[in-house]
Amino acid sequence: MNDSSSNDQTKQPLLTIAIAIRDPNPRRLDRCVAAFAALRRAEAVELVLVTCGERINLDSNAVGSLGRVRIVADAPRGVYQAYNLGCTVASGRYIGFYGFDDFPLPGLDRIIDEAEHDDGQTVLFAGPCLSGSRMMRPMLPVCTIAYRNWCHQGLIYRRSALSQPPFSTQYRVLADHHANIRLLGDHPRSVRVFSEPIAFFSQGGLSSTQQDEHFRAEQRRMAHESFGWRGLAVVNLGFAVHSVRRIVVRAAAGMAPRFS
Repeated sequence: MNDSSSNDQTKQPLLTIAIAIRDPNPRRLDRCVAAFAALRRAEAVELVLVTCGERINLDSNAVGSLGRVRIVADAPRGVYQAYNLGCTVASGRYIGFYGFDDFPLPGLDRIIDEAEHDDGQTVLFAGPCLSGSRMMRPMLPVCTIAYRNWCHQGLIYRRSALSQPPFSTQYRVLADHHANIRLLGDHPRSVRVFSEPIAFFSQGGLSSTQQDEHFRAEQRRMAHESFGWRGLAVVNLGFAVHSVRRIVVRAAAGMAPRFS
């Protein structure tokens, strides 16, 4: 692992954003970094850019007034290993996870303000994310996360509340969903949900294009262990609704239904 830093200051950042990077387009990466630098609370933000060994050179204008930028080069071991490494080297009391084609929105400034004065009881700040014309909101009650995950870029975690490492790499696509189920099962009343969008996320990520059969096979067990019968009921209902939708879609397309 190689680590280099810029804008290194003596003041510890409040929030670390770990960004997983592989074969980045330099202009898009600079645009992502510049979006964080444009935040009103940019000085409270540390960016940890975890690359797959690539050498990257950031435009100094993009870095702006960010509190700190660190570039960590590692072997290509997958996005969740990159996030785990980013969490290991993070300096902030809080941490979030982005891809290099995701962007923060001004709502993140409000979360930084609230986190700075939090009494230490909040383990997760959550807000909506935008993608195209869609807005992805955290669903309540909290136990509904047992079936439907909250948008990853809309979550800011108290770093000390996360397991270390936070993401289990046995789940290739949905390790963040697994981590969120465990965290909210342990701290269901320690979450603050905001209405203002805090991130714009790029469509076409792993969870929207690939399946995680290992996670799905264990989802009922996770839900029951974390939320009891309520969590199990949420997952069973979610699977049932999904099956009905598939049948309706196939029928509308003139295809014979398949049952699984």
